[in-house]
Amino acid sequence: MRIYLNNLISKNEDVMYSVDILFKKTNGTDFKPSIYLDIDAIVIDNVTNKIKTPYSAKLDIGKTFKSTGSNRYDDAEKLEFFRNLPENIDDAKLYILGQEKKVWKDVSKPHDMNQISFIEIKYLDKFGKSKTMSLSDFKQKLKSTPYSRNDFTEINPSTFNTTKEELYKSLYNRIITD
Repeated sequence: MRIYLNNLISKNEDVMYSVDILFKKTNGTDFKPSIYLDIDAIVIDNVTNKIKTPYSAKLDIGKTFKSTGSNRYDDAEKLEFFRNLPENIDDAKLYILGQEKKVWKDVSKPHDMNQISFIEIKYLDKFGKSKTMSLSDFKQKLKSTPYSRNDFTEINPSTFNTTKEELYKSLYNRIITD
């Protein structure tokens, strides 16, 4: 996916991979490093500084957009979560607790919430280097209208003219021959 998107973006665009929320302690260290939201890729228009195209990369075609039930977020709901997440840390904690999603089980206990001092967005840049940005900066990249599933472009096995089974077989063959 990275090679595909890196070759697809123009000079006026940038890309963010594996976009997640990162909880930080007062001293700046990570609180329980974990994947909490994971948006696969986002192409940013550098002229407008807005998200041009969010991407979803799943092995099961269409899985991204199937109902995931009340305990998970689909990709569009993840971006809307970021939009609605308050920047004030106390308000953000209350908002997260109000979500009632199992996604937050690692941070929802009172003694855990008390350790969280601020929130950042973590991602990988087009070179695979880990980066962070403030929640405020990320929220400014969101479009003004709510995101829907139709805003996402899927990158899945059919994008590369293959199947999930062929990818599994190829990975298995590589593992046993390397």
